[in-house]
Amino acid sequence: MTTRFLRLSALFALPALLAVSCGDTAGDDFDRSAMLRSIGETVILPTYRDFAAGARALDAASAAFCASPSAETLDATQQAFWDAKGFLKEAEASAYGPHTDNPLRLGPRVDFWPARTDSVDALLAAEDAVDAEALASRGAGEVGLPAIGYLLHDPTGGDEAVLAAFEADARRCAYLEGLAAYLVESADAYVTAWDPSGGDHLGELAEGRGLYVDVFRAASHVFEQVLWTIENVRELKLGKPFGKRDGGVLQPGQLEAPYSGRSLQDAIDALRGAEAVYLGRRGEVQGIGLRDWLLTRRPALDAEVQAAFGDAYAALEAVEGPLRQAIESDAAGVEDAYQAVKELQLVLSVDVAQALAITVTFNPTDGD
Repeated sequence: MTTRFLRLSALFALPALLAVSCGDTAGDDFDRSAMLRSIGETVILPTYRDFAAGARALDAASAAFCASPSAETLDATQQAFWDAKGFLKEAEASAYGPHTDNPLRLGPRVDFWPARTDSVDALLAAEDAVDAEALASRGAGEVGLPAIGYLLHDPTGGDEAVLAAFEADARRCAYLEGLAAYLVESADAYVTAWDPSGGDHLGELAEGRGLYVDVFRAASHVFEQVLWTIENVRELKLGKPFGKRDGGVLQPGQLEAPYSGRSLQDAIDALRGAEAVYLGRRGEVQGIGLRDWLLTRRPALDAEVQAAFGDAYAALEAVEGPLRQAIESDAAGVEDAYQAVKELQLVLSVDVAQALAITVTFNPTDGD
């Protein structure tokens, strides 16, 4: 029975519950608390700080665009959107705590995708206030980066159509500026929640307090989120629009970012965030990551994990054109990317999970 067959069998069991046995950790003196603190300080908090800075840049660019609409100021605003979203996609590998849990539950306020364009259009057509304070009480489909991406892009008519729409309706600018200002508030809330000088979710994670119960379970949760991020890239970002859940019938309405054409880059950025947590490294700053834990258990696996990340990046970057086009025009390339991400998921969900004695549970987004 081949290793690949065993991995595939385990992967198909994941929707029910991947029963990775909780192996013997006796004699394991690896400092998981130090690892968790390092991941928080080296990867998670810097990523959210960059997201907050990106949100402020988008807010400033939106104000400049609305003060003087032109092809140049629109381009600058679109670039600011692109950059801010990249940081948020990297943060998917730490999308727990303030992102998912009350009382903050920030995730749906910043990234409820795909864009609910009917909701955005309905609010544009109404007379309700659209400043940041008013948007704080609106539905998730009316706020966040997906709504901003929809307002700033038109894949059919291009930038000329976007400029014409803003010129024809001054309320679009009021809404855009309100969305950007509210995004700044939400991004800052992430930083405050994680920062040791604020809500100190970083300390809660590192010390295994609160919802994490203990340090081992906190470390397991961090690993699981990396795995779930990769699974979501495969199943939701690629598989859903590619028809993997619909008998091969393409579902372009399930693309993450069809208006900005960022769907493929969203997938790459999410993988980049997952890899950063695995390596314990972001940019030039090296800390302690999941890799260091693995090196104390089954060091030979590390090369396989890093090779699988490299293969997934290469396959995604080889897809020709925006994903909304590629699902039709480059089906082979999309299939290759799907399979490469699947291989990465397999090595983590089976081999690495077993090596770390982690029981992998339900993906919270499974079935969405």
